[in-house]
Amino acid sequence: MTRRLWWALALVLMVSTPAFAQLKGGVRAGVSGGPTQFVLGGHVETKEIVERLTFRPSVDLGVGNGGTILGLNIEFAYWLPAKTEPWKFYVGAGPAANIVHSNGFGTDVFGGFNLLGGVLHTSGLFVEMKGGIADSPDFKFLVGYQFKSK
Repeated sequence: MTRRLWWALALVLMVSTPAFAQLKGGVRAGVSGGPTQFVLGGHVETKEIVERLTFRPSVDLGVGNGGTILGLNIEFAYWLPAKTEPWKFYVGAGPAANIVHSNGFGTDVFGGFNLLGGVLHTSGLFVEMKGGIADSPDFKFLVGYQFKSK
């Protein structure tokens, strides 16, 4: 891993350390386009930082189309105020570090930015769509499960 990537990971840990005691976690799978890949990943989510806003970093591994992308996403989610129980809607955004390995071209790290939106059921099931800017995949469609906190 490059030195910059280690510093980025350290920064994420320092910013989110006070909230680690009350984290929720989740797993996800789906597809991406631009490049077309199968995506697996996971996320953690803090309690509200301010009203309706949570820190929701995630890691996504995309495979296929002649390469592999490891996305380290530093995202925030804003939970929309709506009376739609058992569903909750959110939108969000954040920067990403994308480690791209292309067969025959080696490995590089690119910066990107993600815009996201999703819906979470009280059971933990969620659906999320991401749009990428700069050197992030153009879009991701993900289905996952968020584990309930104690």
